[in-house]
Amino acid sequence: MDWKKQFPDDWCEFWKTGHRADVCDPSGSVIEFQHSQLGPNEIQERELFWEDLIWVFDAKEWFSNLQLRFRPQKTTFRWKHPRKSVFAARCPVYLDTGSELFEITFLGRNVPCGGEGRFVPYRYFLDRYDGIGRNARFVSEDIADTASPEDDVWNGEHDQAGQS
Repeated sequence: MDWKKQFPDDWCEFWKTGHRADVCDPSGSVIEFQHSQLGPNEIQERELFWEDLIWVFDAKEWFSNLQLRFRPQKTTFRWKHPRKSVFAARCPVYLDTGSELFEITFLGRNVPCGGEGRFVPYRYFLDRYDGIGRNARFVSEDIADTASPEDDVWNGEHDQAGQS
C-alpha cells in the first residue's frame, strides 16, 4: 500500500524546524512509515521531537520471525532477534505485514523478547487516524461492526491465515 496516498496531500511530507514527518494531521499527530532500518538513536530523536508520533514499520520481509500464539483474548509473540528500530520505539508501533497491520500492545524489554499485539485491518487504521489523531471515533459502518467508540480498539477476530 502506498500509505501517503491515503492522506490529504497537505498532510504529507510535513516540515517543522528541520524535521520531516511522513504525515502530520492538523492536530499535530504524526505518522512515520518506516521502510528502511533506523538506528535506536534516530528513533529516540524523532520520538522526542514529535510529541504525538505513531510508527508503521514495513514488516513484510521479516514479520514471519515473530512466533505467534493465538489466545482466546489476545495474540502473544516471542521474538528472538527483534529489530533494533522497533525495540527502541516507545511510541505506538504497527507492523505492516502486507495484508494488514499488527499493533504491538506490549513489548518486553529483554532479548529474546515477548509481547502482545493484535491484528488490525488497514481500513480500521485509516479510519482511526484520518485527521482526528488518537481520539478518533469510528465512522464507517463496517468498522463500527467490529469496534466500539467506548473502548476505541478494534475487537475483530483474526485467523492464522492472515484474514480478519
